[in-house]
Amino acid sequence: MHNTNSAQATQAFICAHALLRGQQRGIKQSAREIVFSYGDREEEAGGGLYRLSISKRQMKLLLDRKVIAPRQAERCSRLTLVTDGWHIVTNYRASRTH
Repeated sequence: MHNTNSAQATQAFICAHALLRGQQRGIKQSAREIVFSYGDREEEAGGGLYRLSISKRQMKLLLDRKVIAPRQAERCSRLTLVTDGWHIVTNYRASRTH
């Protein structure tokens, strides 16, 4: 598991591409930080990168413990980061087709 809460970065470096794409897609820095810190769903993305997002179960836990507000949960619910554990390479919102 690449979770950044352990031996890796506690705060991500945002690559220029991720910053630009985030601005184009209306993704706030605070939402990226929440997903980077609390994301628990990881998928290989190739090239030493992985996709990081927050599962519904983790989101409920964060809400129940009042770690995040409902509005923040809404912003983070479909947000996916592509990262190497230190840098956020890009970010996007997953489709609602699931």
